[in-house]
Amino acid sequence: MQRGWWLGAAGAVAVVAIAAAVGFYYPRLGVAPKAVSPKAPAESAAATAPPHAVPATPTPAPSPPSFDIVKVDPNGHAVIAGRASPGAQVQVLADGTSIGAVTADANGEWVLMPDSALAPGDHQLSLEATDPLSGARRFSADTVAVEVAAAARPGTTVAVLVPGNGKGATRVLQQPGGAPQPGSLSIDTAEYDGHGHLALAGHAAPGAAVHVYANAAELGTATADARGDWSLQAPLAAPGKSIELRAETAATNGAVAQLVKAPFAAPGAVAVPAGERYVVRPGNNLWLLARHAYGEGVRYTIIYQANRGSIRDPNLIYPGQVFILPKS
Repeated sequence: MQRGWWLGAAGAVAVVAIAAAVGFYYPRLGVAPKAVSPKAPAESAAATAPPHAVPATPTPAPSPPSFDIVKVDPNGHAVIAGRASPGAQVQVLADGTSIGAVTADANGEWVLMPDSALAPGDHQLSLEATDPLSGARRFSADTVAVEVAAAARPGTTVAVLVPGNGKGATRVLQQPGGAPQPGSLSIDTAEYDGHGHLALAGHAAPGAAVHVYANAAELGTATADARGDWSLQAPLAAPGKSIELRAETAATNGAVAQLVKAPFAAPGAVAVPAGERYVVRPGNNLWLLARHAYGEGVRYTIIYQANRGSIRDPNLIYPGQVFILPKS
């Protein structure tokens, strides 16, 4: 809704202008009246001109909520933080059930520490934000897959941010052993879609150029952002066996400064014979399922249309749901 306002009050301006034109005055005791000169034509016209509306600044559309931080302690108590439109009411959902609500501050930032601990096992976190003015609801594009460690395995909880559009690399928010040392080089996640696309993500010193290889073949170079996160997407022919991923940074003299290696075995594509049913796993989203099943994430609508009764919102699917993956 656009809003405007009027500068000045037309009635009050008109009264002042008329009084000045005819020489009205209000005598005060002991004070001689002063003559009042008529206003010049231009001045009178300006005084009686109708006020002008000041165009209102368009109200920006509410921003979808997003995650910045998810940390879970050994007892399952979480600290979750992110961004939304200023003043928005943000609901944090775990497997579709609200675990707490918080209001975004004037900078659009929010932090939530749920009262209840997350139970050991797999969970999928998502966000729902309600605009305070319009009441419009927005859902997070991304989800966070969390595996809360059992008491017998303390320190092994993992939280991974999964892009909602399926195009970006996943980003590790919490990993076993805690956060990497500042400036250290790592390969945190590697995803292969079964159709020639590899997505990698990791950490390095902010601003560092990270050169990435698969065996002896160079996949590309990524630059770490201000937080030290880097990601890379590259074509990769379907490997028939395990390959070695390697990431390097260079010193000023060109020598290798840091080097990390990680073995990687690409999983096969999801089989989708007609009528086949698929049980959703933590970290799944419709875009990634479509990439596995049909080779293109944009074809997620095939799965959505076939399972409309089970999917309230295409951005929100939960572990344990059973979907039909029809043939294209």
